[in-house]
Amino acid sequence: MTKGSTKVGLWGAIALVVANMIGTGIFTSLGFQLEGVTSVFPIMLLWFIGGLTAFCGAVSYRQLIRYFPDSGGETYFVSQLYGKQASYLTGVITLIFGFSAPIALSALAFANYLIPTTLCNAAIVASALVVGISVLHSIDIRTSSRLQAISSGFKVVVLLIFIGFGLSAGNQGAVRIQPSDRDMDAIFTVPYMLSLMYVHYAFSGWNASVYIFREIRQDTILYRSLFLSVALVTVLYMLLNFVFLTSSGIAQLKGVVEVGEVAAKNIFGSTIGRVFSVVIALLLVSGISAMVWAGSRVSMKVEELFKGTISAVDIPRKHIVIQALVSILFIWIVNFETILALTSVVLSLCSVSVVLGLFIHDKRQGDRANLSLFVKICAIGYCLVISSSNLYLFYAAVMAYV
Repeated sequence: MTKGSTKVGLWGAIALVVANMIGTGIFTSLGFQLEGVTSVFPIMLLWFIGGLTAFCGAVSYRQLIRYFPDSGGETYFVSQLYGKQASYLTGVITLIFGFSAPIALSALAFANYLIPTTLCNAAIVASALVVGISVLHSIDIRTSSRLQAISSGFKVVVLLIFIGFGLSAGNQGAVRIQPSDRDMDAIFTVPYMLSLMYVHYAFSGWNASVYIFREIRQDTILYRSLFLSVALVTVLYMLLNFVFLTSSGIAQLKGVVEVGEVAAKNIFGSTIGRVFSVVIALLLVSGISAMVWAGSRVSMKVEELFKGTISAVDIPRKHIVIQALVSILFIWIVNFETILALTSVVLSLCSVSVVLGLFIHDKRQGDRANLSLFVKICAIGYCLVISSSNLYLFYAAVMAYV
């Protein structure tokens, strides 16, 4: 699978991963995190842990794609590790909670940021956006790649401008930046670990180029796209959250969904801040585009596994339509916070099961086992962090009903 001409190059792959990662999570989750964690240092540490966890995941997936070089991500990996029956379930779960639900989240966030400038209902705006992007991705691969590169480049440039102005504005929120003993006490408490779930969701998408490996074809391009994207996004996330906190303060952001809009108004003033809020809404478009592109390939892989044949279709239009319909269903029947919580849990559990499969495959190889110590450490670290966050979430849910 490493031979043949490359359909999607390094920058196209990086654009896909960056767009998949930078979306709803970074622009909406800080307000939820501040419900349980109320100082700067623990929040910044959360995002660093998220980046390190994503890096460990990338190392693990790099090994998985070496073993199983094809598109489809978790769906294909599960078919090779646990059998086709398990892969059908994984494929459906990934399609629904890995792509359709996040597409709905991003579309709703887009509408919420944009809604003051339109007379339309938020669900109508969100649904129209999903339909429009799906149509564009139904044209050809070159159009998908160009759309992704342009929208992702625009996203990074705007974020850098936002960060630059935010840092130059100083500590308007008068937050305490230096860590204290009290901050250390807050780390790894139940609220802290629950906040980490939002961070995991914000970093989800670091594996996006794996889903279209058949269109990338080159191993080195895939590996570089994973690691360069994780490094770039981790730096951007930490800087963005620092700017959000210092520009607005904890009290203004606590419990707020549109944290980007609040920060923009504090940095640029009410009028320009409102314009920047619309720009933030436009940034979410590239994330939706990336998920439409990658998610349709997962849906196609499920069909291939079911039929036992490889599809000769370059553009899986049927699957793009299916994904769009499921996303629109989420938009109309499920509220924002419920989608966010469900998606975070389901995605993380699917990913952990796949990474654990590395050890299963290595054991099957016997004398031919070649899993390095570094990969083993990264895989174990990834599974421990993700699993502990889910356990804390389960504990909190149980205690809420006791």
